[in-house]
Amino acid sequence: MKKASFFTSRLFLAMLGSLVLLSGCGGGEGAGESGVPASTASLLAGRWVGTAESQVFPGGTVQIVLDVQQSGTSVSGLFTCASRTLLCIHPSGTVTGTVTGPILTATATYPDGHACQFTAMFDSTTMRGSYSCRDPLGDDAGSFSLTKS
Repeated sequence: MKKASFFTSRLFLAMLGSLVLLSGCGGGEGAGESGVPASTASLLAGRWVGTAESQVFPGGTVQIVLDVQQSGTSVSGLFTCASRTLLCIHPSGTVTGTVTGPILTATATYPDGHACQFTAMFDSTTMRGSYSCRDPLGDDAGSFSLTKS
């Protein structure tokens, strides 16, 4: 009977230790007010510069700029095509989206109402992802790579 009691005591202590460790996992200093880990809470905010490459239009590479602000998991800002680049039907649009860890999921909406969806992985200096656009003048899809400036 002593053996069972010893095993039960160790099991109870192990469970109690796990509970104590898990109780330290909510919020605290390691997370921002929104529950977003402090390490990614504001990594996205700022100016990102780079290129997008169409998979639909051969040779369709365009220089782009993404200026974003971040509040918790919400992202908003402005998307622009650099002057004198090809394939930009509109030179700018608004951006709205959400951040989940190191992943941005967003939509760029243009003045005529058409939109492009994009998803990207990012860290403090680089962002890489893919986009998909539905437009009356022709659909497009491709990839992009940006560097924080």
